[in-house]
Amino acid sequence: MDGLAPEDEIVLAFHPYGGASTPTFQLACRVVDVGLTSISIDRDIPPHLVRYSSGCVVFQRSAVLPATSVGDAWLQPTAQGAIAGYRVCTAHFRIDIEVRMQQASPHVDVRTRTTFLQPCRLFNLSLLVRSPLAIAEVYLKNRTLRDVRREQPAHDIWLWKEGVRAGDSSNGWMILGNPSLASVELLTRGRGAILKTAPCETRPTLALNLLHCSAQHFRRHVENLTADYSHSAFEDMSLPAFERGAEVTHDFRVHLGGRLGPAPRLALVPHGFRAAHVWTEHADKTTLASHRAAYFGHEDIEKVEGAVGGFAKFGHVVTKSVFHDNPRAYLNRVKRSDAQTSAGEMLAYGRSPEFAALLDQLDAQGHEICLHAIAPDDAAPPERDGQALAMFHSRFGSRTWIDHGIQDVRMSIGWQGLLPWSHFAVQETLAKAGVRYFWTWSSTDFMARDKRIINLLHTTKGEHLPTPLWWRHPFLPAGLVWASHEAHLEAFTDAALDALIQERGISVHQHYYPFLVDDQHQFGFIEQDGDGKYVATARFNSVLRSVAERRASGELLQTTLGELASYWSDCEQVSIEMQPRGFTLHSGCANTIEGCAVILRARAVTSAGARVRSRALDDGDLLVWMDLPPNGRIQCDVEEHP
Repeated sequence: MDGLAPEDEIVLAFHPYGGASTPTFQLACRVVDVGLTSISIDRDIPPHLVRYSSGCVVFQRSAVLPATSVGDAWLQPTAQGAIAGYRVCTAHFRIDIEVRMQQASPHVDVRTRTTFLQPCRLFNLSLLVRSPLAIAEVYLKNRTLRDVRREQPAHDIWLWKEGVRAGDSSNGWMILGNPSLASVELLTRGRGAILKTAPCETRPTLALNLLHCSAQHFRRHVENLTADYSHSAFEDMSLPAFERGAEVTHDFRVHLGGRLGPAPRLALVPHGFRAAHVWTEHADKTTLASHRAAYFGHEDIEKVEGAVGGFAKFGHVVTKSVFHDNPRAYLNRVKRSDAQTSAGEMLAYGRSPEFAALLDQLDAQGHEICLHAIAPDDAAPPERDGQALAMFHSRFGSRTWIDHGIQDVRMSIGWQGLLPWSHFAVQETLAKAGVRYFWTWSSTDFMARDKRIINLLHTTKGEHLPTPLWWRHPFLPAGLVWASHEAHLEAFTDAALDALIQERGISVHQHYYPFLVDDQHQFGFIEQDGDGKYVATARFNSVLRSVAERRASGELLQTTLGELASYWSDCEQVSIEMQPRGFTLHSGCANTIEGCAVILRARAVTSAGARVRSRALDDGDLLVWMDLPPNGRIQCDVEEHP
């Protein structure tokens, strides 16, 4: 019970079946009293958990760990500078911190190596920066800049992986993009996230979160679902978990000096666009007729060239998931006049040559074709997974996976597909097939669930909310899990699209565009006309037209998930080096990053090593973009505002 005290907020873990692969129940509570071998809490344990022994780890929220010691400080000269280091030790883990300095360099590079001395699960592992220099600027999650010298923020600001500037022209420091960290936050005495990272008693404090449960929402493995999709048993893996002896490293850079130029922030969208929108489709309950309506405007139209509406008419591309097979002839069930009827087999690539031909047309138009599952149920044996994934990667270059049917398909990554001990594990198969970008049922679990909002960053009303656009999965470290929303079609008004652009936002929409219409499901994308034939609705066509107009104006990028996620992943390998009159971009990426975009408060940016394009934004910001060569560097000169 060492380290616990009355009023501590904790979470108790219960393992119902006693094995490593079983679900975990969690119970949030507050400590009332602490004894030598037991504690009292402020609530009763639910009856269905009483018979289970609690887990060996108690998770303490927002705690400064006791019995912390700092020792083994050292300084090692190098050929070009020096490395300073010291060690922080607790009963649960130790952190080795290295600070690398180079002669005549305006920055220091910091690396932390955390070694776990016993199994641990953490809400967060954070470094709190309490600098004597007041924070002057914060760089928000949508890449805008806010001057906080005149008016201190009234609430926490979740900066995702961005940073801050502190000090003034005579003395200062700055932290920019931090892809290695879980997140960065400006903590205040005001409102924060539900799980506030740390208390703040005086002026705003910067939190560098090495690990944080709010930065990786995907980590939920559902074992069983009830009929209404409420959890009957699950293991919530949002809390970072580590075995004894596990090590994790994190890196960030601190730019030093009073005369630091304007802070360049890597933009979320390439090629000079201010915002981005992506359509992602789930494959459930469709026919060839409903597909032609959603993509070509009418079920009788068989070719892209004849489109009278839908995605093809307005030049949109979709990240479209499909089933590879349907060996049990799984049926589309529709409900009309209180009766369940069949609308034929659920479409699958391998069972319909006409559907395969339609997918080839869409692929040629730039759509991203990916798998929803091998089959709509568990009919396909696990050994079929590799064959189907390899074929799709070969034919369509698929890098994306959209999960399906957690209650039906055990290979779903939201159920057993990424559990190493499961017979249905597919992580090695996915990696071999080149699949890197994933969506699963819990990708939106912790996002604001207002279906009238299309900006995933929730910039206007959610500065304090953790709203990551992507994160990593513990069993797929090279993979990227992306967030999405399920906004109603009515949410895509002209005003909402303009606000998305103004807020430099990201919209990734998940839905069922060709979903069969019945008495239960009318999503508004397609409908049946007077002759009973499927057509794209007037409202859907109007939204597609509005998005296309903003794309043509150069403001809103409409692309596929694979393209956008590839840009995000590539930009994580770009580092920034500040210089007296500019900055240098260093790429560790093996391919060219086309249209790599940077936003900064400046009048002009030029470079002798690259073709630089730019456009002025609001508030004095300049949006600059260029092609960044493989493993290359581009030095940019900056002309500041008068």
